[in-house]
Amino acid sequence: MRQVLIADDHEVTRRGIRDLLRDAHGELVMVEVGDTEAILEAMKDRAWDLLILDIAMPGPPIFDILPAIRELDPEVPILMITALPEVEIVLRVLRSGANGVIHKHRAANDLLAAISQVLIGKTYLHPETAAEIAESIDQEARPRPHELLSERESEIFRMIARGLSIKQIATELTLSDKTVSTYVSRIREKTGLASYVEMARYALQNGIVD
Repeated sequence: MRQVLIADDHEVTRRGIRDLLRDAHGELVMVEVGDTEAILEAMKDRAWDLLILDIAMPGPPIFDILPAIRELDPEVPILMITALPEVEIVLRVLRSGANGVIHKHRAANDLLAAISQVLIGKTYLHPETAAEIAESIDQEARPRPHELLSERESEIFRMIARGLSIKQIATELTLSDKTVSTYVSRIREKTGLASYVEMARYALQNGIVD
């Protein structure tokens, strides 16, 4: 008979998962705990076929104890449940050794699908979550607006961010006002920053100027 550990600090959530599992899988040995320290204690008591763990519970942070869980049982399937929507949280969970992640707002059938996947050794992500991760990775791979600037454009961009006028920039770089204005137009096109104020704010936020 499969043995399942359900860890969540909300009794209603634990009961819902337990009832759902019983309806779908019949007789199971299910143990419930409400904090992270109890997870480790339960791991020492017996071998588990599945761990269903909430990310946010009382006790040591779940990310701190996942390595200990893996040390106690390197093979046990771990499905994390979370109410946190951030992609970074999902990625951190997977990097920490979990087999799958599902958000608490998903439908019961999604939870059952997640359980079925991790039980057979596969990684589970809801398709919408996987799409969000892909979009996040795609955005990270794209160059930031100022990285599209040429060396001269970058130089002028920094000078604008420091508050220099076109005439001051032209004098310092030994260029004509018209040439500097042309560079400024290119900077606006490439970065999408329309005003000097926006350029200065962007430069400060991205560490281009102090």
